[in-house]
Amino acid sequence: MQQESNITNVSTKDAVRVQVDPDTQQLTLLGPISGFADEFTLGRELGRGAFSVVREAVENQSGQRYAVKCVDKSKMKAVDYNSMAFEVNTLKKLKHPNIIKFYDVYQDENYFYLVTEFMEGGELFDRIVEKEYYTQHDAKEVVKILLKTIKYCHDNGIAHRDLKPENILLTSKTDDASIKVGDFGLAVTHHNTNSLTTRCGSPIYTAPEILENDNRPYGKECDIWSIGVITFMLLSGSPPFYSDNLAELYQQIKKGKYRFDEYYWGHVSADAKHLISRMLVVDPNQR
Repeated sequence: MQQESNITNVSTKDAVRVQVDPDTQQLTLLGPISGFADEFTLGRELGRGAFSVVREAVENQSGQRYAVKCVDKSKMKAVDYNSMAFEVNTLKKLKHPNIIKFYDVYQDENYFYLVTEFMEGGELFDRIVEKEYYTQHDAKEVVKILLKTIKYCHDNGIAHRDLKPENILLTSKTDDASIKVGDFGLAVTHHNTNSLTTRCGSPIYTAPEILENDNRPYGKECDIWSIGVITFMLLSGSPPFYSDNLAELYQQIKKGKYRFDEYYWGHVSADAKHLISRMLVVDPNQR
Protein backbone atom coordinates (compact mmCIF):
# COMPACT_ATOMS: atom_id res chain seq x y z
CA MET A 1 0.00 0.00 0.00
CA GLN A 2 1.31 3.44 -0.96
CA GLN A 3 2.08 5.72 1.96
CA GLU A 4 2.54 9.49 2.20
CA SER A 5 6.23 10.33 2.27
CA ASN A 6 5.86 13.18 4.78
CA ILE A 7 4.58 10.70 7.36
CA THR A 8 6.52 7.56 6.58
CA ASN A 9 10.02 8.97 6.11
CA VAL A 10 10.90 8.36 9.74
CA SER A 11 14.51 8.69 10.81
CA THR A 12 15.42 5.42 12.53
CA LYS A 13 18.53 7.01 13.95
CA ASP A 14 16.73 9.96 15.55
CA ALA A 15 13.46 8.34 16.65
CA VAL A 16 13.28 7.92 20.42
CA ARG A 17 10.61 7.28 23.00
CA VAL A 18 9.38 10.18 25.10
CA GLN A 19 7.55 10.44 28.39
CA VAL A 20 5.70 13.09 30.37
CA ASP A 21 7.70 14.43 33.31
CA PRO A 22 5.38 14.05 36.35
CA ASP A 23 6.66 17.28 37.92
CA THR A 24 6.75 19.66 34.96
CA GLN A 25 4.08 17.91 32.81
CA GLN A 26 6.41 18.39 29.83
CA LEU A 27 7.48 15.83 27.23
CA THR A 28 10.99 14.53 27.88
CA LEU A 29 13.20 12.03 26.07
CA LEU A 30 13.65 8.52 27.42
CA GLY A 31 17.00 8.13 25.71
CA PRO A 32 18.45 6.27 22.71
CA ILE A 33 16.58 3.11 21.76
CA SER A 34 15.55 1.46 18.53
CA GLY A 35 13.55 3.85 16.34
CA PHE A 36 9.88 3.93 15.47
CA ALA A 37 10.59 2.77 11.91
CA ASP A 38 12.47 -0.25 13.28
CA GLU A 39 9.43 -1.33 15.24
CA PHE A 40 6.43 -0.33 13.09
CA THR A 41 5.30 -0.16 9.47
CA LEU A 42 2.69 2.50 8.77
CA GLY A 43 -0.31 1.73 6.55
CA ARG A 44 -3.60 3.30 5.53
CA GLU A 45 -4.97 6.55 6.87
CA LEU A 46 -7.73 6.19 9.47
CA GLY A 47 -8.41 9.85 10.21
CA ARG A 48 -7.01 13.36 9.98
CA GLY A 49 -6.89 16.39 12.29
CA ALA A 50 -5.55 19.93 12.21
CA PHE A 51 -1.91 18.86 12.55
CA SER A 52 -2.07 15.09 12.78
CA VAL A 53 -2.89 11.99 10.75
CA VAL A 54 -4.01 8.73 12.34
CA ARG A 55 -2.73 5.66 10.53
CA GLU A 56 -3.00 1.93 10.92
CA ALA A 57 0.39 0.44 11.81
CA VAL A 58 1.78 -3.07 12.14
CA GLU A 59 4.36 -3.95 14.77
CA ASN A 60 7.10 -5.62 12.75
CA GLN A 61 8.02 -8.26 15.31
CA SER A 62 4.54 -9.44 16.36
CA GLY A 63 2.36 -8.49 13.39
CA GLN A 64 -0.03 -6.82 15.85
CA ARG A 65 -2.06 -3.90 14.46
CA TYR A 66 -2.17 -0.50 16.18
CA ALA A 67 -3.49 2.98 15.48
CA VAL A 68 -0.74 5.62 15.40
CA LYS A 69 -1.44 9.34 15.68
CA CYS A 70 1.32 11.07 13.69
CA VAL A 71 1.60 14.68 14.92
CA ASP A 72 3.37 17.17 12.65
CA LYS A 73 5.70 19.30 14.80
CA SER A 74 5.97 22.03 12.16
CA LYS A 75 2.28 22.88 12.69
CA MET A 76 2.46 22.90 16.49
CA LYS A 77 2.64 25.97 18.73
CA ALA A 78 4.01 25.94 22.28
CA VAL A 79 0.52 25.42 23.71
CA ASP A 80 0.05 22.39 21.45
CA TYR A 81 3.07 20.69 23.02
CA ASN A 82 1.47 21.17 26.42
CA SER A 83 -1.84 19.81 25.13
CA MET A 84 -0.16 16.74 23.70
CA ALA A 85 1.71 16.13 26.92
CA PHE A 86 -1.59 16.32 28.76
CA GLU A 87 -3.20 13.93 26.24
CA VAL A 88 -0.42 11.38 26.78
CA ASN A 89 -0.65 11.74 30.55
CA THR A 90 -4.45 11.42 30.44
CA LEU A 91 -4.40 8.27 28.32
CA LYS A 92 -1.85 6.72 30.67
CA LYS A 93 -3.93 7.67 33.71
CA LEU A 94 -7.39 6.56 32.55
CA LYS A 95 -7.83 2.78 32.73
CA HIS A 96 -11.33 1.91 31.58
CA PRO A 97 -12.64 -0.84 29.26
CA ASN A 98 -14.38 1.76 27.07
CA ILE A 99 -11.43 4.14 26.66
CA ILE A 100 -8.85 3.56 23.95
CA LYS A 101 -5.72 1.88 25.34
CA PHE A 102 -2.49 3.85 25.11
CA TYR A 103 0.77 1.95 24.56
CA ASP A 104 3.68 4.27 23.77
CA VAL A 105 4.83 7.56 22.29
CA TYR A 106 7.85 8.24 20.06
CA GLN A 107 9.29 11.27 18.36
CA ASP A 108 11.75 12.11 15.63
CA GLU A 109 12.83 15.44 14.18
CA ASN A 110 9.50 16.08 12.47
CA TYR A 111 6.79 14.06 14.22
CA PHE A 112 5.43 12.65 17.44
CA TYR A 113 3.91 9.15 17.20
CA LEU A 114 1.21 8.17 19.72
CA VAL A 115 0.62 4.41 19.61
CA THR A 116 -2.84 3.23 20.69
CA GLU A 117 -4.98 0.16 20.18
CA PHE A 118 -6.50 -0.44 16.75
CA MET A 119 -10.29 -0.49 16.57
CA GLU A 120 -11.55 -2.86 13.90
CA GLY A 121 -15.00 -1.28 13.58
CA GLY A 122 -13.93 2.25 12.72
CA GLU A 123 -15.78 5.42 13.72
CA LEU A 124 -19.30 5.62 15.11
CA PHE A 125 -19.95 8.40 12.58
CA ASP A 126 -19.44 6.03 9.65
CA ARG A 127 -21.69 3.42 11.31
CA ILE A 128 -24.49 5.99 11.68
CA VAL A 129 -24.15 6.91 7.99
CA GLU A 130 -24.21 3.22 7.06
CA LYS A 131 -27.29 2.43 9.16
CA GLU A 132 -28.97 5.85 8.59
CA TYR A 133 -30.07 5.73 12.23
CA TYR A 134 -29.95 3.36 15.20
CA THR A 135 -32.89 1.50 16.66
CA GLN A 136 -33.86 2.78 20.08
CA HIS A 137 -32.57 -0.45 21.67
CA ASP A 138 -29.15 -0.20 20.00
CA ALA A 139 -28.86 3.54 20.66
CA LYS A 140 -29.66 2.94 24.33
CA GLU A 141 -26.69 0.56 24.65
CA VAL A 142 -24.29 3.04 23.04
CA VAL A 143 -25.48 5.99 25.13
CA LYS A 144 -25.44 3.99 28.36
CA ILE A 145 -21.80 3.00 27.81
CA LEU A 146 -20.87 6.53 26.76
CA LEU A 147 -22.45 8.10 29.85
CA LYS A 148 -20.74 5.62 32.18
CA THR A 149 -17.39 6.18 30.48
CA ILE A 150 -17.59 9.97 30.68
CA LYS A 151 -18.72 9.76 34.31
CA TYR A 152 -15.51 7.79 34.95
CA CYS A 153 -13.52 10.57 33.26
CA HIS A 154 -15.28 13.27 35.28
CA ASP A 155 -14.79 11.32 38.50
CA ASN A 156 -11.07 11.32 37.68
CA GLY A 157 -11.03 15.07 37.07
CA ILE A 158 -11.01 14.95 33.26
CA ALA A 159 -13.37 16.78 30.89
CA HIS A 160 -13.11 15.44 27.30
CA ARG A 161 -14.44 18.58 25.49
CA ASP A 162 -14.46 17.02 22.01
CA LEU A 163 -17.04 14.24 22.14
CA LYS A 164 -18.41 13.44 18.68
CA PRO A 165 -19.11 10.27 16.67
CA GLU A 166 -15.72 10.59 14.93
CA ASN A 167 -14.00 10.22 18.33
CA ILE A 168 -16.08 7.21 19.40
CA LEU A 169 -14.72 3.98 17.93
CA LEU A 170 -16.24 0.53 17.47
CA THR A 171 -14.51 -2.63 18.64
CA SER A 172 -15.61 -4.64 15.57
CA LYS A 173 -17.67 -4.45 12.38
CA THR A 174 -20.50 -6.52 13.89
CA ASP A 175 -23.89 -4.99 14.74
CA ASP A 176 -23.38 -5.64 18.45
CA ALA A 177 -19.92 -4.01 18.60
CA SER A 178 -19.12 -2.08 21.76
CA ILE A 179 -17.63 1.42 21.75
CA LYS A 180 -14.51 3.09 23.09
CA VAL A 181 -13.83 6.80 23.52
CA GLY A 182 -10.68 8.17 21.90
CA ASP A 183 -8.89 11.42 21.02
CA PHE A 184 -8.28 13.22 24.29
CA GLY A 185 -6.39 16.00 22.49
CA LEU A 186 -8.69 18.71 23.91
CA ALA A 187 -9.17 17.10 27.31
CA VAL A 188 -8.41 19.17 30.40
CA THR A 189 -8.50 18.86 34.17
CA HIS A 190 -11.61 20.19 35.85
CA HIS A 191 -12.17 20.78 39.54
CA ASN A 192 -15.90 20.11 39.88
CA THR A 193 -16.50 23.84 39.34
CA ASN A 194 -16.73 26.15 36.34
CA SER A 195 -12.96 26.30 35.84
CA LEU A 196 -12.60 25.94 32.04
CA THR A 197 -12.32 28.93 29.70
CA THR A 198 -10.87 27.85 26.33
CA ARG A 199 -13.23 27.97 23.35
CA CYS A 200 -12.83 24.61 21.65
CA GLY A 201 -14.52 21.53 20.24
CA SER A 202 -16.30 20.70 16.98
CA PRO A 203 -19.05 23.26 16.17
CA ILE A 204 -22.09 20.96 15.84
CA TYR A 205 -21.35 19.27 19.19
CA THR A 206 -20.20 22.36 21.12
CA ALA A 207 -22.14 23.35 24.24
CA PRO A 208 -23.68 26.86 24.30
CA GLU A 209 -21.66 28.01 27.32
CA ILE A 210 -18.43 27.45 25.34
CA LEU A 211 -19.69 29.77 22.58
CA GLU A 212 -20.20 32.78 24.85
CA ASN A 213 -17.91 35.68 23.90
CA ASP A 214 -17.24 36.86 27.44
CA ASN A 215 -14.83 34.01 28.33
CA ARG A 216 -17.27 32.94 31.01
CA PRO A 217 -15.90 29.85 32.78
CA TYR A 218 -17.67 26.55 32.12
CA GLY A 219 -17.45 23.04 33.52
CA LYS A 220 -17.60 19.35 32.69
CA GLU A 221 -21.31 19.67 31.81
CA CYS A 222 -20.19 20.55 28.28
CA ASP A 223 -19.61 16.82 27.74
CA ILE A 224 -23.22 16.03 28.64
CA TRP A 225 -24.43 18.47 25.98
CA SER A 226 -22.24 16.72 23.40
CA ILE A 227 -23.69 13.34 24.39
CA GLY A 228 -27.16 14.83 23.90
CA VAL A 229 -26.23 15.82 20.35
CA ILE A 230 -24.78 12.35 19.71
CA THR A 231 -27.95 10.69 21.08
CA PHE A 232 -30.07 12.86 18.78
CA MET A 233 -27.94 11.78 15.82
CA LEU A 234 -28.08 8.10 16.75
CA LEU A 235 -31.88 8.10 16.78
CA SER A 236 -32.54 10.34 13.77
CA GLY A 237 -29.42 10.18 11.60
CA SER A 238 -29.04 13.97 11.64
CA PRO A 239 -27.82 16.60 14.15
CA PRO A 240 -30.22 18.77 16.16
CA PHE A 241 -28.40 21.94 15.09
CA TYR A 242 -27.24 22.58 11.54
CA SER A 243 -26.52 25.50 9.23
CA ASP A 244 -24.04 26.21 6.45
CA ASN A 245 -23.56 29.57 8.16
CA LEU A 246 -21.42 29.19 11.28
CA ALA A 247 -22.88 32.28 12.97
CA GLU A 248 -26.41 30.93 12.45
CA LEU A 249 -25.37 27.52 13.78
CA TYR A 250 -23.96 29.15 16.93
CA GLN A 251 -27.20 31.10 17.41
CA GLN A 252 -29.23 27.89 17.18
CA ILE A 253 -27.00 26.25 19.78
CA LYS A 254 -26.98 29.20 22.18
CA LYS A 255 -30.79 29.34 22.04
CA GLY A 256 -31.12 25.54 22.24
CA LYS A 257 -33.27 25.76 19.11
CA TYR A 258 -34.14 22.29 17.77
CA ARG A 259 -37.21 20.12 17.25
CA PHE A 260 -38.29 16.51 16.99
CA ASP A 261 -39.70 16.32 13.47
CA GLU A 262 -42.51 13.75 13.48
CA TYR A 263 -41.32 12.22 10.19
CA TYR A 264 -38.01 11.20 11.78
CA TRP A 265 -39.07 10.90 15.41
CA GLY A 266 -42.48 9.22 15.22
CA HIS A 267 -40.93 5.84 16.09
CA VAL A 268 -39.01 7.16 19.11
CA SER A 269 -40.45 6.94 22.63
CA ALA A 270 -41.31 9.94 24.79
CA ASP A 271 -38.72 8.76 27.34
CA ALA A 272 -35.90 8.90 24.77
CA LYS A 273 -36.95 12.39 23.69
CA HIS A 274 -37.11 13.46 27.32
CA LEU A 275 -33.56 12.19 27.93
CA ILE A 276 -32.28 14.23 24.99
CA SER A 277 -34.19 17.29 26.20
CA ARG A 278 -32.59 16.97 29.64
CA MET A 279 -29.10 16.86 28.11
CA LEU A 280 -29.69 19.69 25.60
CA VAL A 281 -30.56 22.26 28.27
CA VAL A 282 -28.89 25.61 27.60
CA ASP A 283 -28.26 26.24 31.31
CA PRO A 284 -25.46 23.80 32.28
CA ASN A 285 -26.60 23.89 35.92
CA GLN A 286 -29.89 22.28 34.86
CA ARG A 287 -28.31 19.69 32.58
